[in-house]
Amino acid sequence: MEIDIHAFLVGFGGNWLYFVLGGFVGLASVAPPGWFVPAQTFAIAGGAIASAGSTSLPLTILSVFLGATVGCAIGYGIGAWFSIRRPGWTPRGRLGKWWKYSAAMLEQRTGVAVVTGRWNSALRACVPNAAGISRVGWKRFLAWNALACAIWSPVVVSVGVLAERAAFVAQAGLSLVSALVLLGVLGFLLISYRNWAARNLSKAQPEYTSDIVVSSEMRSKSEGDHR
Repeated sequence: MEIDIHAFLVGFGGNWLYFVLGGFVGLASVAPPGWFVPAQTFAIAGGAIASAGSTSLPLTILSVFLGATVGCAIGYGIGAWFSIRRPGWTPRGRLGKWWKYSAAMLEQRTGVAVVTGRWNSALRACVPNAAGISRVGWKRFLAWNALACAIWSPVVVSVGVLAERAAFVAQAGLSLVSALVLLGVLGFLLISYRNWAARNLSKAQPEYTSDIVVSSEMRSKSEGDHR
């Protein structure tokens, strides 16, 4: 039994989907739970559902954008709160050196760190917390974060749209191939049957002819005996 992908996705319609989508995307921007939440997968799935007509595509992009933006703001706030409770905190051992280097780079290259970090699952959750701990200016962080989310949201949702359309085309193509294969098999069986019937008929004709000849000879002989 084939699954109608379009009909399957249509079943996920409803305004509740915007809140669920935004919530999961936002959670993915807060460490440590964000390490285990596939934000891009949810965004792509939202795009596929919107492409099927169950939800609005602009509202889907907006929900992903707001979820990502608010989630990063919460992650920054948690980092800032932690830095107040533990001022001057650095990891122990070799991680301490890496942390100081990362904090310095985050301060100097805030835009690059925020925009590129948006595209990696681990960095997506860590950068907001790290920015808050390292006391990067919140206005600068939120501005770069809004830009990063504005680029990321439509791109990943569009991937879902393309995936849904590709799946629809692929399903139609497979259905066409299946029909062509069925017609080919039926044509092959028909031709094979006709050849088989012709061979059997050609074998039966000589026997039938010989029976007629024998019958004629026996009839002639019988008539001769009577005479």
